[in-house]
Amino acid sequence: MLNDITHSRLLDLLTYDEERSELIWKVNRRGSARAGSVAGNSSGTGRQVQIDGRKYLIHRIIWFFIHKEWPPHEVDHADMNQGNNSLDNLRLATKSQNMMNRSLFKNNTSGIKGVSWHKRSQKWSTKITINGKNIHLGMFKDKEDARTALACARPEIHKEFSRSK
Repeated sequence: MLNDITHSRLLDLLTYDEERSELIWKVNRRGSARAGSVAGNSSGTGRQVQIDGRKYLIHRIIWFFIHKEWPPHEVDHADMNQGNNSLDNLRLATKSQNMMNRSLFKNNTSGIKGVSWHKRSQKWSTKITINGKNIHLGMFKDKEDARTALACARPEIHKEFSRSK
């Protein structure tokens, strides 16, 4: 991904308010953005800010602002709250790690991440995905046994990106 903005340009335009975990404009911008106002707005992919005609995800800009280099992969929100851009909540992640730290998909019917009903066997099937590969943990008659199997395996496989809910 090409990142056109330089660190010095970013420092000319914005400041990072650590207390509020927000980017703040230093200068008046076209439209409604004024010096002292919070930069960015919400979109379907998270909060974004437009700088010199290009849109950037806020958490990536904050990472660049603080670390003076673009993140090599993705920046993950440890608590899954995209609105929480505090420095202690942002961490580097691969796409796979970022996917590990997700909540339940909307179409999940079991209510448990990684558990689905297997009609043919009439059992609960369990799986964990890492680097695009599924690891099958087994089939269980009882849904709570499936939950327990995942709870035991997930921290070992997903490490600090482990999330059960």
